[in-house]
Amino acid sequence: DRYNTWKNLEGSGWPYAYALYFYQVKGDKMQFSSSILDYEKFGCVDKFRDVFKVTPKVMDAYNNLTKL
Repeated sequence: DRYNTWKNLEGSGWPYAYALYFYQVKGDKMQFSSSILDYEKFGCVDKFRDVFKVTPKVMDAYNNLTKL
């Protein structure tokens, strides 16, 4: 349900919809999965770690999050 809410509100300015950027890695988009292993294999977890590491530098975190 949360994933669908993010999809429905994508582009609306609602900040939580930015979570969809974690589903985009190197230009490929991943669909929702109930298995964390799928996210690990696709690279979403690594992207999350990269963004989290630079969170104190807001613009760096945003740039890491939104880069395809």
